[in-house]
Amino acid sequence: MPRRTTLSIACTVLAVSVATAVEPAREKRSKAEVLKRVAAAGETRPGWWGSVPLKYPDTLDLAATKHARERDPNRSLFRHLLQRSKQGRRGRRECIKLLHKALKAQQRADSRWLATTLWLARTYLKEQQWAHAAHRGEKALARGIGGRHTGTCLARSYLELGNRAMAVDALKRCGMDRGLTSRSIIRLWHELGHAALAHTLADRMIAEKRLDIMRYVGHTCKADLYRMEGKLDEAAGEYQKVLALPASANHHALDFKKVARSALAVMKAVKALAGARLSDGAFTGSAQGYLGPIEVAVTVRGGKVTSVRVLRGKDVPEFYRLAKEQMPSRIVAAGGVRGVDAVTSATISANGILSAVADALAKARR
Repeated sequence: MPRRTTLSIACTVLAVSVATAVEPAREKRSKAEVLKRVAAAGETRPGWWGSVPLKYPDTLDLAATKHARERDPNRSLFRHLLQRSKQGRRGRRECIKLLHKALKAQQRADSRWLATTLWLARTYLKEQQWAHAAHRGEKALARGIGGRHTGTCLARSYLELGNRAMAVDALKRCGMDRGLTSRSIIRLWHELGHAALAHTLADRMIAEKRLDIMRYVGHTCKADLYRMEGKLDEAAGEYQKVLALPASANHHALDFKKVARSALAVMKAVKALAGARLSDGAFTGSAQGYLGPIEVAVTVRGGKVTSVRVLRGKDVPEFYRLAKEQMPSRIVAAGGVRGVDAVTSATISANGILSAVADALAKARR
């Protein structure tokens, strides 16, 4: 199995990113302390391990010898994992147990083993099991699998474990301080305090001539960065540039235009609430998600949002579920919608929830 084919299946279909706004203060740890935690994770299993069963079809090819040609999720390991990972936290944990089982059935250090290792690292990342994610990510990097997926995994893990310097070093070891990177990597650089580098990498994407989709990515990245810096007018200008770009043969171009429209909508809604005093009570609101409307119920106490419930919505299951899991608690932690960022890998769904909450709060204005 060609290594490139294996990794493209394992990495492309598992787009994982973690939101960066309204984070609690992280405990700072020395490099030695972080490495000790990572090493311990390599020798142990998560606390939930015993409560999650290991189940998979008898026909599943754990060795992943035919997965590039096989589309049946009852036979292809990675297609089975993709299907299972869409089932929320329980599904992700079942994937982790299955991935550990699969690694034992594969030849160590061949392309399939490396792809499985990276998938495991990124699934641990999605479960916010930072030390386990770093442990598996380092194994992948040690065998030559760098790039944006490994870089995101390691940098995010080390940042959450309390060591920014290790996060920066991980991005550099994966070559993510040069060339064309990704939206999540650029946002990470900004979060790590390297705003100038983040803007430079975004500008590099905009200037890329060989792939027109890079301009969509670059302008969206610039908008993200301005939004993180509180420069909403500049962010709006970049989103408008995305909408003004000519049509592209790449089908993702339409998604970036949807991202721009949803971001502009939520920025407008948040701006309208600036300085507003809110009445206590329960309110409902709605807004457009990726595939349809999203409806929420919001409770306000003492002029602040104390509860957010997503009542209904129809979006891409995996991304919608991620936004639904994370956005309500972030809005409550902030006491409202101002300063709350969208979940990077589920931007349209997250923006839809934010806009729906803003719609509800508009009804709570005194």
